[in-house]
Amino acid sequence: MTDLSTGLYAYGSILASLYDREKTGKGRKIDCNLISTQVSMLTHLASNYLNAGIEGQRWGTGHQSIVPYQVVTALTHTLYVQYVYSISPKPFYVFVLGTIFV
Repeated sequence: MTDLSTGLYAYGSILASLYDREKTGKGRKIDCNLISTQVSMLTHLASNYLNAGIEGQRWGTGHQSIVPYQVVTALTHTLYVQYVYSISPKPFYVFVLGTIFV
């Protein structure tokens, strides 16, 4: 995950630098590294701890604050399930996004 995110940060930096060079005629130095990316990806954990005293924990394939989703192991299959909020008489819908045969 960290290397993919670093690549995305580099991509955005390259595009911004090319745009800036087009406007100003000057080049830019781009510095991307894995540790800076990893630290930036953990800011929500630091914010939760500093603002609410909630310590980070392992969530596996789920997430604490974005949307409830996770991998669920059934008797014969492993399912990736996502719950989608909707304004309707039934507020939550369950979508099985993929099946991984065990």
